[in-house]
Amino acid sequence: MRDRPTVAAVLAAVTLAAATGCSALSATPRVDPVGSWTLSSDPSSRMVLHEDGSLAVVDMPYDIACDVDAPWTGPSCADRSVPVSFTGTWRLADGDPRAVRLATDDRHVGTGYRDGDELGFWIGSLDRPEPTYRYVHD
Repeated sequence: MRDRPTVAAVLAAVTLAAATGCSALSATPRVDPVGSWTLSSDPSSRMVLHEDGSLAVVDMPYDIACDVDAPWTGPSCADRSVPVSFTGTWRLADGDPRAVRLATDDRHVGTGYRDGDELGFWIGSLDRPEPTYRYVHD
């Protein structure tokens, strides 16, 4: 049967799509996390990740900076609604080079996931197809 190679190719493509299509994160090459990042929905919200592992954040959404799963009681979190600015550190997560962990005062603030030139933050569940917030590398 001469259609056998065609069927095999289609099955391979479907299997590959099924295996990779369930993830909200693509295989797009990731940019170096060092540099400036701007929130796509609010250009006043910015992060700068320095090569030495230090971090400066201006006007990060409360949902990310004051995550209930990683409570940080910084002065801006007391208001429970306003954007939060802080300095701290960042690092790539062990075992997952896509994940960028942010911290301040030796406490975890949040984790963003790199996809191409975007850094996505999910609030609640990672099972949703799109991040709640997207920062774009400048």
